[in-house]
Amino acid sequence: TRKQAFAQARRQLKAALPLPGDWQCPAMKRVHRRLVFRIARDVGGMAATLWAWMQLAALELGFTGRS
Repeated sequence: TRKQAFAQARRQLKAALPLPGDWQCPAMKRVHRRLVFRIARDVGGMAATLWAWMQLAALELGFTGRS
């Protein structure tokens, strides 16, 4: 189902996150932003769009999920 595919994509994205020091590279941020919005667009809906914006806000605030 669409819900399961979205959950799987989120898990895979979280598992593939680079270390915090790698976020200094503008290209890495750009690729991550494009990937997050592509996942949200493929899933569709308001929940996926909000998830994408939350992911980007967390990145800008330094909450990358890795230490």
